[in-house]
Amino acid sequence: MNANLMLKATAIVGGVFLSFSIQAGTILQPGDTIYAIDLDVGVPPTSPAAEGVVNVIDGNSGTKYLSTGNNWSGFIVTPGASLVHSIRFTTANDAQSRDPAYYVLYGTYYPINSTAQGTGLGESWTRISSGPLTLPATRLDSSTVINIPNNTAYTSYKLLFPSLYGTTDLMQLADVQFYSGTDGTGSSILSAGNPIIPVDATGAAGSSRHPVAENPANLLDGNTATKYLNFGEVNSGFVVAPQSGASTAIGLQLWTANDQPSRDPAGFSLYGIRGGIDPLTMNSTGEGAWTLIVSGLLNLPEARLTAGDIFWFDNDQSYDAYRFVVTSVRDEVAANSMQFSEFQLYSIPEPSTLGLVALGGLIGGMLRRRRS
Repeated sequence: MNANLMLKATAIVGGVFLSFSIQAGTILQPGDTIYAIDLDVGVPPTSPAAEGVVNVIDGNSGTKYLSTGNNWSGFIVTPGASLVHSIRFTTANDAQSRDPAYYVLYGTYYPINSTAQGTGLGESWTRISSGPLTLPATRLDSSTVINIPNNTAYTSYKLLFPSLYGTTDLMQLADVQFYSGTDGTGSSILSAGNPIIPVDATGAAGSSRHPVAENPANLLDGNTATKYLNFGEVNSGFVVAPQSGASTAIGLQLWTANDQPSRDPAGFSLYGIRGGIDPLTMNSTGEGAWTLIVSGLLNLPEARLTAGDIFWFDNDQSYDAYRFVVTSVRDEVAANSMQFSEFQLYSIPEPSTLGLVALGGLIGGMLRRRRS
C-alpha cells in the first residue's frame, strides 16, 4: 500500500538533456504523531433569542429550546435537593430530525461553575442514567415516561443528547420534566425560574469527535479495514508530524473506508509547518504558523476500501509537520461525518540525490558513446 513510486524526471547537465527515473518515497508511517482536528472548534453553540434554554422547563409546549450544538448539546439545571425517578420529554414544533435520540443524565451536589455554552465540566458529575429515546413523531407531543433507577439526591442535573433522530445541525425540545416518583408520579421537580444554562459537551458546535476505535492513527496503519471518522465533518482533519523528520511533499493519496460513500472527502487543503508542532490537545484546531501548500478536489472511488488516485502538486519547500483539512465531503446533506481508511504523502529525493542520478546518467552516456 505504501510502496515507493518511480517517477520520470529530466535534467540538463553539461549541455546534455537527460531523462531518468527517480523514486518518490513515502513520508508517513505507523507511530507518527497524529492528532484529530477541526477548524470549527471554538465556535460556541447558540440559540435564537426566542428559543433559549429557559423554554425547556417552562411547561409550555408552544415554546422550545433549540441549540446549534447538535450532538452532545443539552443543559444544566439546578432545582435544588431532589431525587429523580422518571423523566418525560415533549417534542417541539417542527423537524423531527432535530429530536434527541439518546440521553445521558448526570447529577451533582457541587456548586455550578460551568458557564453557558461551555462544556459543562466545571464541576464533578455522577452519571445517573442513559439510554435511547423514542420520541413521538407527532409534534408538540409528550413521550412515554422513562424510569430512572436512582437512589441518590442531587441539587443540579446535567442532561446531554449524544445523538439525534436525523441528520441535522440543530437539536430541539419543547419541554423536559423530572418526577420524584416512577412512571411520572409524585411531584414535578423542574419549574420555570430554576437556574439553567445551555451546554455542549464537545466544546463547540460541530467540533471534532471520533469513536475511540476510529481514531486518526488508523490512517497510518496500512490496514484499510480500520478507518478514521470525525463527526466534525467539513473542516475536520488531522495534524501529523512524521518521525522521519523534514520532508518535501509532492503528492498525497487517500483510501476509502468501509461504508457510507457520502462521508468521503471531496475537497481538501494541505498545510505545512517548520520547527515541528506544539503539544496539541486532541480535537483542537491545530493552531500554528501553517503555510498552505495545496488545496483542491478529490474524486475518490465509490468502491469501498479502495485507493484513490495520487494527487500530485508542485512544492519545493520542506516541512516538519503537516495539517490536512477536509473542506467538503461527497454528500454533505446525507453525511453526519467524514471518513477514510488510509492516508499517505509522497516526497522526492533531496536535490543532491537528483544531482548524483543525473551525473550517473551523463557518465553512462559518455561511456556508451566512447564504446560505439
